[in-house]
Amino acid sequence: MTIAAGNRSCARSVRYRCITYAARGYKPSDVPSNPAAYSYLHVMRDAVVVLDHLQIEQAHLIGLSMGGYTALQVALNRPGRVRSLVLAGTGSGSERWYTEDFHKRSRDLDAQGSAHMSRGFQGARPSLYDFEAEIRKLSAPALIVVGDEDERCIEPAIFLKDTISASGLALLPKTGHAVNLEEPDLFNLLVGDFLARVDRGNWLPRDPRTRAPKPPPKTS
Repeated sequence: MTIAAGNRSCARSVRYRCITYAARGYKPSDVPSNPAAYSYLHVMRDAVVVLDHLQIEQAHLIGLSMGGYTALQVALNRPGRVRSLVLAGTGSGSERWYTEDFHKRSRDLDAQGSAHMSRGFQGARPSLYDFEAEIRKLSAPALIVVGDEDERCIEPAIFLKDTISASGLALLPKTGHAVNLEEPDLFNLLVGDFLARVDRGNWLPRDPRTRAPKPPPKTS
């Protein structure tokens, strides 16, 4: 996951200080031996600790895949620390019909390397849909990015677009899960424009009048 703190320069950006870190379980970060130390809440708190350690009160959070899930959890649990969100390839396994199988696949990995993270985080984290009520309360600007060939993330991306009021959705053609690596120029262009609009106050919540009426729920 990347944390962008505004109005500071770094080698790769003239407008932001970009901070990246390895999640627990991935060196050079700590690799706890206790499997219970790898829940999604542990990983969310790690991101907040990074902000605390660097004395950053509020930042733009940019995450891909597991990092996107973590960034969203920071917004849900520590909303005051989040200036904006970039959620790329976020929500694998969240579809209700697929969650159980996704958890099983994540738990079946060999007990080496990042297996604890796969089992404790990927194999046990709740579906995004479990947080729908909380997500609908988010006010932070959000950019949702997904590749059109990242099949397990397309439905969750549309869900996030529907539930986060100040969100925009970018669907990249002929692109898979690692959108930032497959289309780095386009990804950076989208993110740069998003951050600039947020900092100018030009990324606003959607006017509810533009929403189409939804069909009534099915009854059995």
